[in-house]
Amino acid sequence: MHEFVAARRRTRTSGATIRRDLVMGRIMRVARRAGWITANPVPDEMEEIKERREPIRPVVLCDLARLTRRAPPGMRDMIRFLARTGCRQEEAASLSWEQLDLKAPCPTVTFAITKTRSPRVVRLSPRLAREL
Repeated sequence: MHEFVAARRRTRTSGATIRRDLVMGRIMRVARRAGWITANPVPDEMEEIKERREPIRPVVLCDLARLTRRAPPGMRDMIRFLARTGCRQEEAASLSWEQLDLKAPCPTVTFAITKTRSPRVVRLSPRLAREL
């Protein structure tokens, strides 16, 4: 199992996809032992689940405007920040001034603690940098 996981990590496959691969492999082995199937119906070269990422779809501006009009002032700013950076709620809520570089020619925010545990730098629009 370690070799399988290490090989998948070398191809930069996400942890979630690796877990799905392992679960499906186990389900097929149980099904074969129970006599429900006689062989794995998936060809060997297709046994691993291909990682598929859903395209990121930005919020429709009129929906964002409706939401921000109804939100309390503090949440309104948070919603706008989330929409303009694409960051997660926890990343925005735990943001500190040290993570912002507003004086650079292209202002950025660095998220050090992320879902994937790897730092991420996001460019800020001039408008968002002014608002911050």
